[in-house]
Amino acid sequence: MGKKARHANPKAIHAEEKLSPILKSVRPWMVIVLALLVLAPFLGKALTIDDPLFVWQAKYLQQKPLDPFGLETNWFGISQSMLTNVQNPPVTCYWLALAGFVSWEEAWLHLALLPFPLLAIWGVIQLARRLEADPFWAALLTLGSAGFLVSATNLMCDTMLTCGIVWSILLWIRGLDRDNIWILILAAILAGLTALTKYFGISLIPLLAAYTLIRQKKPTWSLVPLTAAVAILLGWHFWTMHLYNVSHILGAKKYAENFNQIFSGGTRYFASVTFLGGCIMWPLVIVLWRVRLAGRIIFAAGAILGGVISVQILNHLPATTYVLAAVFFAAGIAVFWLTAEYHIKNWQSPETWLISLWIWGTLFFMTIMNWTVAARSLLPMIPALAVLTTIPVKPAGETAKRKTPILKPVTASLPVKPFAAAAILGLALAVLATWADFDWANGVRRAANELAAEFKAAGKQVFFQGHWGFQYYMELAGATIQDLQHVVASPNAVTILPINNSNTYPRYFMERNWQIKEHRKDGIRSGIYLTNVMASAGFYSHIIGIVPLAFSTEKPDRYWLMTPPPDAQPR
Repeated sequence: MGKKARHANPKAIHAEEKLSPILKSVRPWMVIVLALLVLAPFLGKALTIDDPLFVWQAKYLQQKPLDPFGLETNWFGISQSMLTNVQNPPVTCYWLALAGFVSWEEAWLHLALLPFPLLAIWGVIQLARRLEADPFWAALLTLGSAGFLVSATNLMCDTMLTCGIVWSILLWIRGLDRDNIWILILAAILAGLTALTKYFGISLIPLLAAYTLIRQKKPTWSLVPLTAAVAILLGWHFWTMHLYNVSHILGAKKYAENFNQIFSGGTRYFASVTFLGGCIMWPLVIVLWRVRLAGRIIFAAGAILGGVISVQILNHLPATTYVLAAVFFAAGIAVFWLTAEYHIKNWQSPETWLISLWIWGTLFFMTIMNWTVAARSLLPMIPALAVLTTIPVKPAGETAKRKTPILKPVTASLPVKPFAAAAILGLALAVLATWADFDWANGVRRAANELAAEFKAAGKQVFFQGHWGFQYYMELAGATIQDLQHVVASPNAVTILPINNSNTYPRYFMERNWQIKEHRKDGIRSGIYLTNVMASAGFYSHIIGIVPLAFSTEKPDRYWLMTPPPDAQPR
């Protein structure tokens, strides 16, 4: 009956066939609409982690735009220049400074940065089409990565960096495809500006040069436009030398090297795998669908190994943390598997080398060069991995060897079930993580405002330690950060120490007989944490935890209210 009906309606069949290409072309753009809908509820997120540094610097730049690091702040316990406190160049801060002429409200600042994750997804769509991947799935998998979605709700430079990387690479490929020097120059200028968003962007220069040499098999004039990116970096180097008698680029490098020595070791390498899996969960679904029984046994063994290692590294954690460490470790192995499989099967293609170097370079930076393993450090590789994964697997021996690349959208279709399952899992975890971070940031803002207001109403001088969003909102509420070189020990003062925070020094006070007058707890509603020392969740740094997120029934946000002894002297 179905067959008769189908033959009886040739017009309907023709309309269906006509509609299919339209749906294929419209479908990727639906991901941008979805991204907008997913990100919109988080526009009111409080400042968290290093957001305050970017906002303070932006406010200062409105007054002195040619002195980007002239401001002094207390970020590490003592008052220091931003030249010491900030290791990122200031392009994002200049953008926030422009937004600040309208308002410094959190929602407006988040709205000002919202175009960059949307542009990054748009770039993924274009890049996927050029590399014969599926633009819809590539864009959806990018969005469905916790590392991408959480970063898109912060005011730091990482999403802007990722957007710049995607578009620099896309424009460079187009310039080579069309033999157009002006597009290549535009790509090189964008690469230089991306490097001044975050210094990891400097890696674009050798990446684009390597791709060009592999593609053209000899040095050509096409490499010349890259001098524009080099010139931008040299200009910045000499300008900071002129202003501060030190190169900010070299200073950031030295900072990373110093901290890398302190926080090196096996935990770092283990965390690099668990963070990879926890921030990009969907590769595990794709790989388990592709591999046979032997491969699934390997991944099961990898999960067991991850759980065992996590137990060896840290004891007395919630059982759920060890389970998550095991699953994330297996998912991290899946990322390596997908990248290696893609490269082995398509190694003759220059684009294969481009994508592989993009991914491996990011992993090398995060694991070896950067001062900490963090979700935002692996963010730049997520678009590359999403594109790589959605390139249809070709039959053996069908690797393309063409002089002129195909610029049309991919026509081969991918199996829907595994990619749908991967996208749903990834997006669910990403939204859950983003909500947890949103809830935590807002909870810290609420606690800071309530504590400052309570003790000011009681006639107390309110001091505090710790930074991130807690510092930002305590200072807005009129509290003063304790400077360890000039500690205020007035009998009428109270010092608040947030325990689930960074740069707090409770031992300093306890060794001087300061008393914990009160011990308060606060927490988030979901029980999911991206920053929780007690459950070893360290989305923003492996120093805090060995997994990017964890579950906890114990509230980690504790606030010690400390008072000095009667005979305490200011120092």
